[in-house]
Amino acid sequence: MVTKKAEGNGLIATTAFGTEEGTTYAIGLEMNKGKNVLQPFISEVLFLKSNMGSEWLAYYHTIISGNKLYFKKNKVDLEQKFVSKGIKVNIDEKGLYVSFIWNNSEAQQKGIKVGDRILSLNKQTVNPENKQQQENLIEEFVNSEQSVSLEINKKGNVIQLNNEIILYISNL
Repeated sequence: MVTKKAEGNGLIATTAFGTEEGTTYAIGLEMNKGKNVLQPFISEVLFLKSNMGSEWLAYYHTIISGNKLYFKKNKVDLEQKFVSKGIKVNIDEKGLYVSFIWNNSEAQQKGIKVGDRILSLNKQTVNPENKQQQENLIEEFVNSEQSVSLEINKKGNVIQLNNEIILYISNL
């Protein structure tokens, strides 16, 4: 049973042909094979590197034999929630910006919008000419389990963001 559907707007894909913008919906899917139910999983994909499938591999062995596909569950259960700070951050020629925002998130409630410029993260000023530094800041933003402070659009406009559950799936 899905207790919450997550929806958000902004940059949803970057391809060789440019960027795609629109609305994203996240909802846990259940897969059944006979009496076996495979738990849903949610995996956030960063523009820096894709981790789609890595979460799946941590919980299931996938076996291909001829034209058949088998799944064997490991001994751990999948995390049934998607936790985020409510926004995705991306890089362009001017530095860091908000490329996506989940609807009804704390970030949206605090007035953050797609396209907002991030001037600093946890008091570290963004250097628009240093892509490596920007990538490191995004990694810090995504991986931080603590709240983060973002200076957005103008000096002194600091907003704190916490991790929050964007989507939770219950197997009731």
